[in-house]
Amino acid sequence: MAAESRVLIDKLDNQNWGIWRRKLKALLLSKRLAGVIDGTDEDKDSSSQVLGLIQLHLSDACLSMADDVATGKALWDKLEAVMSSYVMV
Repeated sequence: MAAESRVLIDKLDNQNWGIWRRKLKALLLSKRLAGVIDGTDEDKDSSSQVLGLIQLHLSDACLSMADDVATGKALWDKLEAVMSSYVMV
């Protein structure tokens, strides 16, 4: 049985969008799920996996952004819209 690498990604907050986004994309690429967020994979199971992974990597303060969001892509798009408006220092 192959050992799975453990990936540590800080939870998203209002100060780490840029690095969090890059790390989450890398995680999704490694799990062959990146197509969900770029719109090329509309598989419901894949979308559910992405939705769950994103939610697990949100701080408590950001978790409410996942309310009423049904797909991984919808949550990713919502986070991009909201978090990209923050000024990165």
